[in-house]
Amino acid sequence: MTPELATQRWLAGMARNLEQTFADKLRSARERAGLTQQRLAQVAQLSVTGLAMIERGERLPGLDTATRICWALDVVGEGNGESTTRFSSARRSLDHPSATGQ
Repeated sequence: MTPELATQRWLAGMARNLEQTFADKLRSARERAGLTQQRLAQVAQLSVTGLAMIERGERLPGLDTATRICWALDVVGEGNGESTTRFSSARRSLDHPSATGQ
């Protein structure tokens, strides 16, 4: 198998996984954080309607939108004294490049 074909297959698998799981994972993370759709949309700077459509699986988020949602869940989770996502260290390194030695 060529590297290009392997990459195409991997990307296709990731896309299928995203389509099948993102909506449920988003709703679960939001509920664990104790947020309403309205509050999450406000923090992520998205429309409530758009966020609701993503949660229902009617729409897939683009990279920018998915990043905003994950960042918003992380920020709100840190505010509650707990991290609700795996992105806190990555976000901190983006906020403070000197922490990574750059």
